[in-house]
Amino acid sequence: MVHFTDPLLRILRSTGDLFHDCLTIVDINDPRQPCLYVNEQFTVQTGYSSNDTIGKNLSFLQGPLTSPDATQIMKQAFTEKEAVCVDVINYRQSQDPFLNRLVMLPLQREQAGYYVGFQNAISESESANSQQTLSPDDIQHNLNDLLTQVTLKMSDPGIDERLQIAHRLAHTFERINTFCLTLTSKAAAS
Repeated sequence: MVHFTDPLLRILRSTGDLFHDCLTIVDINDPRQPCLYVNEQFTVQTGYSSNDTIGKNLSFLQGPLTSPDATQIMKQAFTEKEAVCVDVINYRQSQDPFLNRLVMLPLQREQAGYYVGFQNAISESESANSQQTLSPDDIQHNLNDLLTQVTLKMSDPGIDERLQIAHRLAHTFERINTFCLTLTSKAAAS
């Protein structure tokens, strides 16, 4: 059982409870990179409960059709603690594969460090179109620009203040997620 004693982790969990899409939190300071939290939408999309997931590395979602290139991109992002948006084939608990647009955002405060992940089932045509529109550097730049809008207090905020921060953070996460899901329309407009 994960104890949410770190103020940042408590805020991220509250944000996940408010978030409309799949959201996971992974500990990036632990070499095993265990999952600390999944929201209800993750359970609905993948079929895995929080009991199936908490404490495990989320690589269990990968399978025979998962691209080694996508896996390498994710490993490099973890190593360098960078934001990334990558399309990867994952597997539901039923072992049915699905194409997942994964967004991973590193958040670090003092000694605590987490990756917040958004998982979005997409079609192959959405993936093919978006992969051609923005370079990984452009995606990284845009993610970081949106992420810098998130400001978390360094002290342990009270419950009311924590909820306000979680609402702002959920809004920012929704903007980041929308950006990643609409890469083609953004590129077509420019």
